[in-house]
Amino acid sequence: MNNKITKIETQKKNKERVNIYVDGEYKFPCNSQIVFSYNLKVGNVIDTDKIKEVAEEDSFIACKNYALNVIDRNLKTEKQMVEKLKKREYSDKIIKRVFIFLEEYNLINDENYANLYIKDKIQKQGKIRIRYDLLKKGISKEIIDKSLQNVDDYEELKAAESLLQKKYESIIRIERDYYKIYSRLKSYMLRCGYRSNVVSEILKRKLKDIEDITENSQNEKNNKDVKNKDLKIIAEKRYNIIRKSENDNKKVYRKLWEYLMRRGYSKDEIKNELEKIMSDN
Repeated sequence: MNNKITKIETQKKNKERVNIYVDGEYKFPCNSQIVFSYNLKVGNVIDTDKIKEVAEEDSFIACKNYALNVIDRNLKTEKQMVEKLKKREYSDKIIKRVFIFLEEYNLINDENYANLYIKDKIQKQGKIRIRYDLLKKGISKEIIDKSLQNVDDYEELKAAESLLQKKYESIIRIERDYYKIYSRLKSYMLRCGYRSNVVSEILKRKLKDIEDITENSQNEKNNKDVKNKDLKIIAEKRYNIIRKSENDNKKVYRKLWEYLMRRGYSKDEIKNELEKIMSDN
């Protein structure tokens, strides 16, 4: 065996890769860049050590290109990138080379990542939640604390107030109990990662609105109770009058229904009351 390169063939499905033939037989594939950087030509002799070197360089190029594609979609922390490259089964040696390349061009930088992440999340999450999520992503505590120092407490407070207002408007559509509204707001803001002192401060400012809405709700309930009580008295009185001249239940029901409709009561209110009266009598 002469170990001579006898053919270099571009792959049909991937024009950026070639197949190398040695002594007339297929030997290995590689990136087309390597053909030029390693001066691979038909007729050149290539030994086992050179083949291993080419294979390692080919793995580096593939790993680097994959990392660049990942970053092109969205930024990653160092930990996230390592996990992705390991899943592709690249060796530690190759991953280390790729990281040198990425850091050289500032394509992976945990401090930059933390700053951008905080800027994106600070309007809807508190510092506690942000710190927790960044730690999970592999950012060091030192970098997180340094980045969070750039967030003014007033900025966080205003963002919290805005978030609480939106949640408040959502809750009062279905809830009127003071303590339930207060409890749900507090739980929600704590889940969003705001510190207890921040939550207490914004809830204290919101107490008046909560008191007003629950007081109005109670007044509405009282008015409704009074109206229902009046309906009961009027319906029973009219029922007794109709019964003096009519024994047919269907006609009694119809006449009483028409009478209460003229008095301005709703169909649901009349229906509920008539069912009670007719069943009792």
